[in-house]
Amino acid sequence: MATALEEKVERPKGPKPEDLVFERVMDDRVTTHFENNAQAWASPLSTPAYLDIQHKLCTSETVKKRISFWVLHLPGNPTAVMSSCTTYVRDALMMDSNGPRSVKAVVISDIFTHSEYRMRGIAKQLLKRLQDHMDESMPEIEFSLVFGSWDLDMYQGLGWEPLRATQMRLMINPDYECKIPEGVSSNFKLLGFRDVAELVDGDINICKLRLSACRDGKTHVQLVPTDPLARWHLIRSRLFSQYLGRGTMASQKHGALVGIDIPVWGWWVHDFQRRRLVIGRLFESRKSTQEVEVSLFLELAMWEARKCGLREVVIWDPSPQCILGGNGLVALYDKDVVLTVLEKRLERVPCLRWRMGEKREVVLREGQFYSWS
Repeated sequence: MATALEEKVERPKGPKPEDLVFERVMDDRVTTHFENNAQAWASPLSTPAYLDIQHKLCTSETVKKRISFWVLHLPGNPTAVMSSCTTYVRDALMMDSNGPRSVKAVVISDIFTHSEYRMRGIAKQLLKRLQDHMDESMPEIEFSLVFGSWDLDMYQGLGWEPLRATQMRLMINPDYECKIPEGVSSNFKLLGFRDVAELVDGDINICKLRLSACRDGKTHVQLVPTDPLARWHLIRSRLFSQYLGRGTMASQKHGALVGIDIPVWGWWVHDFQRRRLVIGRLFESRKSTQEVEVSLFLELAMWEARKCGLREVVIWDPSPQCILGGNGLVALYDKDVVLTVLEKRLERVPCLRWRMGEKREVVLREGQFYSWS
């Protein structure tokens, strides 16, 4: 039996952290990145189906010149990918003591460490190298976001501060057959894929006006709900629906508009992996007095969810009148049909780091699902 000393001598030493190679990749290692992520995120899809979706998304016009893949690999062995991630450059708005302006931000996602290299701080090393690169070589980036769940301590240790995150869930009785609301057909329109693009410009203009009114001494930021970003989410939803939608894709609607002159509208995505309909973006022309319109929008989302065999409707960071609208549905249908739950969100919590690690009191506005990507 080997002694402790012999074991210590015989155990090969791994490379030092500073010797690991960090680089942006555009070759077959992108597929390796997707294959590794499939271990955690593909189910119930097969790995080939998951790879098909990811390759189509990363070559979509909606992310052209905005998506990058980063790896940390062993020195002298570029194919030995230890950890990897994806970044997206996103348009953003900010308001601070210098006034409102348009900036760029980076959203980091798909962080994955190969099982052989876990529990060694490899993901932390990858993200440290990435933030150093952004600070030194990407001067146009004002801040970065990573959405975490169980790993918030690691992100916080690297300077990404967790922000407030809530969600409202409308849980629908599976035995209830939702129907299109009667008597109000002239007051709403269900949106197809192409309809969403026609509404985006007005949303962005209102976002700029509302952000410019934030004058409390804090830094307020918002990712811009652009047309390419909305289309990326909708394309992703449709690609997953091809494999998991159980024949519902042809009849799917992608959002709803309520009201004409002072509308409430939004788009949603079908999450068949978790059997839920997620509101990607909900736009309210007014921040008060529109509870009835918001309630009707949510009712239409309920109808879409049940039509597609989904169990609940989820909206991130709901506004006060969105919460009132959800409670109005409970009063309308009874708790035996729909139950509203407002809760702290424990998954995909936004963590924000300012450029160069600068400490600021930051408020992320309109942190709805569209901001995750």
